[in-house]
Amino acid sequence: MRETFRNLLLIALMCTATCSLAKVPFDTDFIGKTVVFLYGAERDGTADTGAPIGTGFLVRVPHLNDQDVTVLLVTARHLLDPLWARCAVPRNPVLIFVRVNTVGTGNPEKVRYIPVPLENNGNPTWSKHHDDDVDAAVVTLPLMESDFRTLDFRALPLWRLPTDEELGMISIGDDIVSAGVLLELRDTQKNYPVFKFGKISSIPSEGVPTGCGGVQLKIKAWLIAANLVPGNSGSPILYYPPFGENSDITSAGLGRIVLIGVQSSSAVPSDVAFMTPANYIFDIVRSMNIKNADLYRGKPRGQ
Repeated sequence: MRETFRNLLLIALMCTATCSLAKVPFDTDFIGKTVVFLYGAERDGTADTGAPIGTGFLVRVPHLNDQDVTVLLVTARHLLDPLWARCAVPRNPVLIFVRVNTVGTGNPEKVRYIPVPLENNGNPTWSKHHDDDVDAAVVTLPLMESDFRTLDFRALPLWRLPTDEELGMISIGDDIVSAGVLLELRDTQKNYPVFKFGKISSIPSEGVPTGCGGVQLKIKAWLIAANLVPGNSGSPILYYPPFGENSDITSAGLGRIVLIGVQSSSAVPSDVAFMTPANYIFDIVRSMNIKNADLYRGKPRGQ
């Protein structure tokens, strides 16, 4: 009888785990709305709507002494600085467009293309890491007050970035999720970020080779076991506890969802992608000297 009870208990526990994993333990709607698609510019300065160049995502930095926030676009550096990546281009872009969904089903304008200048009087408006081997870039998204009412977007709060201690708790085999562009959907009327799931595959202690045009450079990156195809460059990559945040079922380790990096490039035949870790993103944000910025990372204050 006791053996039967143990077997039934085991089956119940297995069912609990299976049922818990049947639905992903995070808000896909929120994460999807942080993802934006990036487009180049035509010669006349309008968006080249037929040719997305990659993915980006939005992060919001709260202010210390008021209710305002600064919204940042985070992406891979090689999308804004292809010359750095050894790509065969005559010069870097001076303008890109961010495609964002609009609010309301009756709105004839399903998306809006927000121009993001990348130069001002010959100087870059975007920021990179002081270490030249980091494939990440951050630029302030130029938004008007009306955009917060008419555009259907969200931004990851800066506290969703891990502290250095938390990042050190993440290891090979941990679960990750990303959301980015599917090039085959470029002609749809709205953005539909596609989620990809995988695991951390390797955390090299040296630079890994990448680049375009046949010329390689070595970047600081983690390896992710996920089929993150071209077009996903600049996508956010998040770690999530398998049973959700603050769950008492999880094993010892990081118990909250955090942004752990930005996709750099892909080794498509191997189903492996390179990810620039989030500590470099934080370094870039800190170096921007955003006025009145609250740069807190970690669990929400008061928890």
